[in-house]
Amino acid sequence: MDYYEYKAVVEKVSGLGSVSTL
Repeated sequence: MDYYEYKAVVEKVSGLGSVSTL
């Protein structure tokens, strides 16, 4: 996936506090 798609997913999981890597 592209960086922008990845960023959208990161923002989504960020709401769950599940961002750990990258």
